[in-house]
Amino acid sequence: MLFFLLPCFFHVVYLMDLKSVLPVSNGSKNNALVSVASTSSDLYSEEYTVYADSNAHAGRGGFDLDAGPAVGGTTPQCMKRCDENALCECAVYIHNQKRCYLRRDCIPSNFNKSPGHTVFMKEKEPYGYTKYINSNAHAGRGAINVDNGVTVSGVPQCIKRCDENDLCECAVYIHNPKKCYLRRDCIPSNFNRILGHTVFIKKKGYQEIEKLKKEIEELKEVIEENKEVYKNVAASFSSLGK
Repeated sequence: MLFFLLPCFFHVVYLMDLKSVLPVSNGSKNNALVSVASTSSDLYSEEYTVYADSNAHAGRGGFDLDAGPAVGGTTPQCMKRCDENALCECAVYIHNQKRCYLRRDCIPSNFNKSPGHTVFMKEKEPYGYTKYINSNAHAGRGAINVDNGVTVSGVPQCIKRCDENDLCECAVYIHNPKKCYLRRDCIPSNFNRILGHTVFIKKKGYQEIEKLKKEIEELKEVIEENKEVYKNVAASFSSLGK
């Protein structure tokens, strides 16, 4: 029994070392999130952090993406432009001129103060998921239904639901109202286009990583429960050398 438990100990050490090199998601924000799905008929599927009276451009917290601005649109239309450009990380809107500029590599701490300007910064993809904006997945359109959906507080709770369900391969989030649907057998090329919906699909290997994390916790419990046994084994080996 004692020698059976020893491999568990070394397996924990290996898994903990593997965990240390996995990507970690963290970050903080203090600004409000907005969703155009609840503020305008121009629906989009992103959530944004709003930096009022701020500007982002080359040398000041961003790099220019477009040759010139889109003129005459609304703030929701500006954010929709950013939604539809995979490289866009934030959009700058100048209110009195109704101009919209797209930016990449956006760093809020480097934005400059500029009254009458607003920077709308995209929320990053949840850890372990790929995001398909303005998309839906359901039976017959790129997925098989796992549940009938529930009301949630936001994207994080929807992602948590998918994490905790072994059948879930992707989650559909509807921004208005805030509903979350779990799906399996998800095929992005078969998703249908619906404004105001976002599909979050688990990245390859993510489920395996989560299983390893659970295994680490289980093996830690085994070690904790048998630490006295390990001490006795160590003492036995020590006495052999005397």
